[in-house]
Amino acid sequence: MTGRRLALRIPPVIVCIIAIGLPYLYVRQPVSPDAFDLIVASLLFISGGAIAVLAVVQFRTHQTTVDPRDPAKTSSLITTGVFRYSRNPIYLAMALLIVANGVILNDWGVLILALVFCAYIEYFQIRPEEHALRQAFGEAYIRYSQRTRRWLGVKATDDAR
Repeated sequence: MTGRRLALRIPPVIVCIIAIGLPYLYVRQPVSPDAFDLIVASLLFISGGAIAVLAVVQFRTHQTTVDPRDPAKTSSLITTGVFRYSRNPIYLAMALLIVANGVILNDWGVLILALVFCAYIEYFQIRPEEHALRQAFGEAYIRYSQRTRRWLGVKATDDAR
């Protein structure tokens, strides 16, 4: 149970910065990305940035907290916009930024780092947040979570409608 003590403690943006910075500790020589890599990295970076900005704008519009360390302060359940397609669009955006960094560095091992980031965030951040949101919003959150996936996608099953 000691691992759970990390839950909601480290701001996810710090975890993301660490994941982006780690490859710079072991990449021996910077490579010049080719045009294809630059296009892919740019698309990932722009997508991640746009998703994050849209999510933050929705948080502000609904006048609810952006700080994920205290989900009890959430005053509004957002289920529209980017939240219609992801219950965690900012974490999705962070994962895209990590992968974009790997493409720029030509280090496909960053995919493993992105998966570790996602697993860490899911265990120590998303699950505790979901528990708090279920308590705060009850049936509305349950219906939302049946309809919208944690990371990306809308469920099309009968129980999700």
